[in-house]
Amino acid sequence: MNSPRVVGIDIGSGKIVACLLTERPTHPQTFYQQYDFHEFTLNREGLNQLLALKPAIAIYEPTGTAYSALWVARLEEAGVECRAVDHGKARAYRKSLGLPDKDDFADSLALACYGLDPFKQSKFDYLRKREPKIQQIRSLVLRLQHLDRRKNPIVNRLRQDLAQAFPEKMNAHCDGAPLFWGWLAGERNSKRYDRLLEQSIGFGITDEIELQAKALTACFREEQFITQKLRHLVQSDPQFTPYLKVFAEFGFGEKVSALLLSAIYPLEDFLLNGKPEVHIRKGRNSGNPTTRYLSLRRFQKAIGCAPVREDSGSSKKSRAGGSSLCRKALWLWIFTRIETSTKTSNARILEARQLHQAALDRYSLHSNEKPKGVKVKLARAYTRRKVSIWLFDALVKAVTSGQN
Repeated sequence: MNSPRVVGIDIGSGKIVACLLTERPTHPQTFYQQYDFHEFTLNREGLNQLLALKPAIAIYEPTGTAYSALWVARLEEAGVECRAVDHGKARAYRKSLGLPDKDDFADSLALACYGLDPFKQSKFDYLRKREPKIQQIRSLVLRLQHLDRRKNPIVNRLRQDLAQAFPEKMNAHCDGAPLFWGWLAGERNSKRYDRLLEQSIGFGITDEIELQAKALTACFREEQFITQKLRHLVQSDPQFTPYLKVFAEFGFGEKVSALLLSAIYPLEDFLLNGKPEVHIRKGRNSGNPTTRYLSLRRFQKAIGCAPVREDSGSSKKSRAGGSSLCRKALWLWIFTRIETSTKTSNARILEARQLHQAALDRYSLHSNEKPKGVKVKLARAYTRRKVSIWLFDALVKAVTSGQN
């Protein structure tokens, strides 16, 4: 049986380095020294040169999605199967080949070898491929987060300037006072703010402040446009309905729901024959039968809640693995929905509050003591991990019942 033509591509800004293989080299280090690697620029000529290699499979790391998306799309249009490898797996595999310190050529060779490795042929050896609509939703979510990062320094600069120009309004809320920022930018009229400015002890509004305010209101408009587009994408597809019902049950907002949806859809990717994959194995330490919830672990990793063990000898350590974006979103959910005293009739939130309080008590924090330090971090991590189990069970029930 002939091996497929596999090309490993290391994608950078404006160019790629490619290594074409039809079989895995016996001595990768020697091959690395002797092989004439290909370099192609991001234009029509570079794409044609890459396609002239006639690859059947392309293996890549999704480094900088803006860079890789175009190459992958054009390769797939030409009938080339594209597979993405997780950064950690690609780094470990390159080291296992004994290749030199990281460079683009070694990366492309390691990726090509990875694609031909007979032990790297299952779907779990590669990143899940998102559907086009899910990819679009994720792209919009990332744009919203980028806008938040753009707004913060503008608001901070404006507040410093307003401390001298209009100190009475220097602490105006960023998202809660659109009229004020529009007035400050000269785009909206307000007799109230005109009167307050006349009575102010400040030096007055300068051209620089107005320009900064215009930049902020432009961010507001872009955010509103993207949010409306995101809402339409998420709510218009009936396939997302069972997911959205579960997210609403947990009290997740629109942005968090969209982020989680982009990370876990379709849920069937985590299941085996439509059911959670559960294995019972002999425990390494206890020797007793141990239940391993493989589907749940894959789900938890996708939303940033899976513990990753880093044991070495007698040292036992673990850290949170998976999506840092989802992990941060769930942390904010705990901070704003669980660690508050706001009244709610949401059964899931009430249950999560009891769980979180039990975790605080477990780590020796009293209810009348302000949470702080490492202990509250442990309590939040425990709550997040337990909630991820509830979320998985609820989604499995909602999705599988809708298919029956």
